[in-house]
Amino acid sequence: MLTFSKVSKSYKGAAALKDVSFKIEKGAITVILGANGAGKSTIMKLAAGIISPDSGDVLIDGIPPANRQARQLIGYLAENENIAENEEAFCWLRAISFIKGKDEKEAERVFRLCGLNKAAGRPAGKLSKGYKKRLALAAALIGNPPLLLLDEPAFGLDPVQTDETVNLLKNLSREGAVAVSTHSPEAARNMASRMIVLSKGEVKADFKIDEIEKDGPRAFVVRTEKSQSDISNILRRTGASSVQKISAADCDEYMLLSEKDLRKEILEILKKENIGFLELYSCKKSLLETIKDSI
Repeated sequence: MLTFSKVSKSYKGAAALKDVSFKIEKGAITVILGANGAGKSTIMKLAAGIISPDSGDVLIDGIPPANRQARQLIGYLAENENIAENEEAFCWLRAISFIKGKDEKEAERVFRLCGLNKAAGRPAGKLSKGYKKRLALAAALIGNPPLLLLDEPAFGLDPVQTDETVNLLKNLSREGAVAVSTHSPEAARNMASRMIVLSKGEVKADFKIDEIEKDGPRAFVVRTEKSQSDISNILRRTGASSVQKISAADCDEYMLLSEKDLRKEILEILKKENIGFLELYSCKKSLLETIKDSI
C-alpha cells in the first residue's frame, strides 16, 4: 500500500534520508525504529505528503501522497500533537470530524475508541501528555483511513495507556496498514510483526520480530531526567543481574538485565528515591543485540 523507492531527502544540505526503499502492506503493523535524528519523522512527513522527496518515489496505492485522492487514504499523527489547547477536547475533535467531511457521531466513535471519556468537557490544553496523545490519535482515526502513519504514538503514555494503544493498533491493522515510528525497542516488539531499523537516514535492517526473538534474559531500559549522579547502585536494588549506564544526550539511560519482569520494582524504587522518571521499556536481550548490530 505504501511504497518508498530509492528515496532521498536533505535539509539545508544535510542528508535526512539516503536511498531508502521499503513497502508496507495491509494487515500488519510495521515499526520504523531509530534514535532521534535517524530520519523517522522525515519518512512520516513524506508518506503523509507534507514534504516531497529530493529524489525517488513515494506512492500510496500507486498515487503520490500529495494527491488529494491519496490523502483521503491517510490518517496521520504527528510527533507533536497539533491540537487547539483552548478548546474543549471533544469540541475540537468534532470540528476536525466536520473538516474531514464526517459528522458528530464519527467524533463520538473515535473519542470512545481512544478511551477519552474522562477528557470530555475539559480544555485540551489541561489534559495530560498521555491524553493529548490519545486525542491526536483519535483525530487521525476519523473516517477509518486504510493507512495510518503514527509518529511516536506511545510516547508520554503510562504503561496501562501504552498497552491499550498497542491493542487498539493491532485491531486496526487487521483491515488496514499501520506504520509506526518509535525510538523504543519495547514498543516495537509489542506492536510489530515487522521492524525497519534506521540510522543516520539509512535502512540498516528490515526483519520480522518473531524471527529475532529467542529465549534469554530480558533487558529493561529506563530513562530518567539528566543528573550529575549515577544511579546504577540504586537500580541494582531491584534484583537486576546487571546494570549498565548508556550514553544519551538529553537524559540518563540505564539498561538492566534480569530473568524476571522488573518493571514494577524499577518504578517503585524511582518513586521512593524521588528520581525524575521519563520512560521505561523492556525487550529480549537478543532483540537489543540485533538492533545494536544493525546500527
